[in-house]
Amino acid sequence: MAAPVLQEPLLKAVGEVQNYVESSTDYLRLQMFRTLMRLLTSIAKSVVVGVLVFLALLFLSVAAAFALGSWLQDDLMAFLYVGVFYLLAGGVAFLMRKRIERGILRSFSDLYYD
Repeated sequence: MAAPVLQEPLLKAVGEVQNYVESSTDYLRLQMFRTLMRLLTSIAKSVVVGVLVFLALLFLSVAAAFALGSWLQDDLMAFLYVGVFYLLAGGVAFLMRKRIERGILRSFSDLYYD
């Protein structure tokens, strides 16, 4: 006789737990989607800006090499100087790679763990 009395509250509690689990799952899916979309849009913006900056540097480098070539009266040496400048800039970036990596990780972790 005690079983039917306990069965109704127990079924009600099980139903509430199921509702809680379903709503928590939906919330987590929505949160994951939000975080993933923020991350992907940030990466897409970075790629677009990076490509545009690369193209600008390419044209500016060619213009600088021709300007330097007319000043030096030797286009080959001017292009060589511009190339050496980029090798030095790449070396500095290589030496500072840990600091650059830390900054990138910090910025993306702020997006992910918001």
